[in-house]
This record gives sequence, structure tokens and C-alpha cells, in this order.
Amino acid sequence: MSGFPIVSENSISYPGEAMNTTGGKSEHSDIHLRSVQAVLGYQIQAGDEIVGQVIDFMMDDKSWVIGQLVVNTGNRFSGKKVVLLPSQIDRISYEESKVFVTVTKEAFDQAPAYDADRASLSPVSH
Repeated sequence: MSGFPIVSENSISYPGEAMNTTGGKSEHSDIHLRSVQAVLGYQIQAGDEIVGQVIDFMMDDKSWVIGQLVVNTGNRFSGKKVVLLPSQIDRISYEESKVFVTVTKEAFDQAPAYDADRASLSPVSH
């Protein structure tokens, strides 16, 4: 026995999910809602190229709106981190674990590096 309560999956209702009369999730639940945790690690695809992966999100602490995505443009240890705006996202493929963007690979290459210590928030430009 653990020290944590165990809750049946059918009894959990998340924001944006209506419960139906049988206690399960409604057929009208928003299937497009995902936790930011689910999107961490998704590859960023610009045109025909993979240019990086999602490593973090910056949110407004009052409205919980995602303001920027932090993208690592290289490998895990030597990559440059850049900021991507949600408006620069064309679509997200949950099946492929990819975020398709409207900016070019060159824009990522030329974007200023994101520095969390100095909170430099200059996004990738088109």
C-alpha cells in the first residue's frame, strides 16, 4: 500500500472535459487538448527539416496562456536554445510527435540564443 490515494480513471474530470451520466468522459471532450508534458521532446519541423525539439514552455502565470516555447536547436548538450511563439506554429502532429512551424531553418540558425538567467525573450523571426 502506498501513501498516495488511488483514484479510478473514470472518476477524474479535467478542465475542458465534461462528465457523462455514466461517470466516464463525455463524447464531446476536446480530444485536441494535451498536457504540455506530453509535448515536451516533440521535434520541431521547419519545411523538410527537423530543426530541434521542444524543451520548455513559458506561460503567463495569471491566464495560463502559453506565451513561448523553448526549443533546443542542436543535440542535447551543445544545442542553442531559442524561443518560438505559438503564432509560428502551423500544426502539431501528436501521432508523429512533431510541431510543424511556419519559420525556416535559417531563421532558427539566426535567432538569438535564449538565456534563462537573463530572460532574453527574443523569438525566432520569420
